[in-house]
Amino acid sequence: MSLAVAASGDHLVRDTSPFVVCADTVWSAFADASPAEFAGYLRKRASQGFNAVLISILPIVHDRSVSQQTRAAFRPATRDLDPAYLDAAVALAGEAAAAGVTPMLVVAWYDYVAGERGLRQSAEHILTDAEMNAYLDIMTAAFAPFDPVYVLSGDETFTGDDPGPYPDLLAAVVSRAPGALITMHTTPDSTLPALLAGSPDLSFYSYQSGHHHDQQHLAADLARRYLSLPAAKPVMNLEPCYEGHGYGGGAGRFAPADVRRALWQSVFSGASAGLGYGAHGLWQWHRPGGSFNGTAFSGTPFCWDVALEFPGAWQAGLVARLVADHGLYRAKPAPGLADPPVTGPPVDGLSADGVLALATGDLSTVAVYTPYATGFTVAADLSSRLVTAVDLERSRWFRPRMSDRGGVARIELPDFTGDAVYIFEGGA
Repeated sequence: MSLAVAASGDHLVRDTSPFVVCADTVWSAFADASPAEFAGYLRKRASQGFNAVLISILPIVHDRSVSQQTRAAFRPATRDLDPAYLDAAVALAGEAAAAGVTPMLVVAWYDYVAGERGLRQSAEHILTDAEMNAYLDIMTAAFAPFDPVYVLSGDETFTGDDPGPYPDLLAAVVSRAPGALITMHTTPDSTLPALLAGSPDLSFYSYQSGHHHDQQHLAADLARRYLSLPAAKPVMNLEPCYEGHGYGGGAGRFAPADVRRALWQSVFSGASAGLGYGAHGLWQWHRPGGSFNGTAFSGTPFCWDVALEFPGAWQAGLVARLVADHGLYRAKPAPGLADPPVTGPPVDGLSADGVLALATGDLSTVAVYTPYATGFTVAADLSSRLVTAVDLERSRWFRPRMSDRGGVARIELPDFTGDAVYIFEGGA
């Protein structure tokens, strides 16, 4: 069964059952992965709880790792899809779908679209209207059997309210793939134009909080922005900082704790319908001896099979599992419910948010995320609740020390130093 937006408008469903997206990022799989490699990759990620995979149908021109195994998308000196490339892509998408992993396919990265960024940086690769329409005809027909989610754009920049060619591209995909879910992938500094945000054909909001060390507060900030838009839709952070990725243009790399914090802050700020994860070297399927043209910003990539083993993938799967199992996709940010809710401007690029709370409207489910070890209070009677508490750094459950006085719950400092999530259920 294909995915759909729930009647409540805040999460996705498959055959009426809630579906929390947990998407791994392998943008370059169609251009670089062999069938045997991809099959092993899928087994690994499915075992970790991933239920979706993010792939760019066409190679990302400005962020590629080229090796002897790299496949060209177009026939030489033309913009006609190479049948061998398409056959390989369809086979991999079918493998994913057969494994219960939904293909989330980028229709056209900015390199191929006459949008704001493509015209500025990649004019020689932009497809003409005729070329784009021919490509869309072939692409949507080829992938239709796998019920993909279509990601309309890739890394597009919107600095004003001009949507560029994307309303026409959106209409073109909808006409060819009626019923498919569609979202957009934009840069962290973009504001989605109102014409696109408000379109009923745009199924859900997704964003990337990005790879700049001094902008990690965007994980929370962008969730809040999308949650506040007039057209209410599910929200997801599909590109938090990638594990092992360099600090955008600077020294240092993102560790599992950075990725984990970005994901939890996204969820607790309103992006609770799903999440994405990426490992640096895997997303571009980097091979030994491969030539990666994005090193200046992203840092030298690890080989794909090394990045596949990064531990943060397990933690991303745990985030999605807890959100799904405890219905946190139905909860909304509850500022002021938990104390201390540290707020203020970002410090060294990191979000100044301390304790964050989610709650359903009737307070039957209350959840709290602490990015560091701290005691806190919750302005609700939690004395009769079922409690799930997880030490996130070690992925282990624990029993918090709690007391209740006058309808206010006090949770004591835990016996570890890292971040934690607390879920209280069964009240009201």
